[in-house]
Amino acid sequence: ARVPFAYNYFLIVGSPDDPAGLAGMTPDEAAATLMNSGEAVFVSRGDDSGTHGKEKAIWSAAGYDYEDVRTSGDWYVEGGSGMGPTLVMADEMNAYTLSDMGTFIAYKSDLNLEPVVDQGDELLNVYSVLQVTSTRSPEMSANLVEFLTSETVQELIGNYGVNEYGIQLFTPCAGLDM
Repeated sequence: ARVPFAYNYFLIVGSPDDPAGLAGMTPDEAAATLMNSGEAVFVSRGDDSGTHGKEKAIWSAAGYDYEDVRTSGDWYVEGGSGMGPTLVMADEMNAYTLSDMGTFIAYKSDLNLEPVVDQGDELLNVYSVLQVTSTRSPEMSANLVEFLTSETVQELIGNYGVNEYGIQLFTPCAGLDM
């Protein structure tokens, strides 16, 4: 059983001068613009993570096959690394990348990147726990679900980052149909 317990959003971030002019676009419009610009650089995690999966979904929504995108030229760079190193690479290359909001906020004071695309239902990033019942100890997975969806942990999730960054990094959502 998939049990959502928190969410935030993905962002397409880039340099403040926004060389491809993506600001205000939907994610699929931004992807099409990047694909057709031939000059603006995009750094992908390229690591089969959830963020990379979301990126592939955005390329697909824009009408592109991911294999065609990743082999279309030097403008597309696969970092093959976690979100933090990918953000640093995008910053160093004056490039765009897709990031979850929480990691971007945690890194943004060390980067010259800003959100350029931050609207669209396809940017929803839901965190879930998968409750496994076919193991020798199904009660252990039930305990994890109970813990993550408890009122105390939901409050901790909602307050996470507020003191340090001045903004809520995750929205608790236990009990919501996501």
